[in-house]
Amino acid sequence: MSPFDSSHRRGNDSAESFIRKNLSLFQAHWLRRQSEALEQTRSEMLEAIMTEWFDLNPPAVWEEMEEGEIARRAVEEFILRHHDEFL
Repeated sequence: MSPFDSSHRRGNDSAESFIRKNLSLFQAHWLRRQSEALEQTRSEMLEAIMTEWFDLNPPAVWEEMEEGEIARRAVEEFILRHHDEFL
């Protein structure tokens, strides 16, 4: 099961734990504020962010990176790319 899978409660707990352990405080706070505003869970938002990041980056970019590093980079780039769309 992916740490970003929010389809089951167990997956959601896993995603929340992953967020706490791997994102910066700023990123976790940003994700919480946006998820509340959009009425989505943080894990749903992170899953969408990760999907977009993987679509934009070929495996050569991420295949040697750890999951936490990928998540931090994906959220950072997402915030920069979409900053005008969010609070």
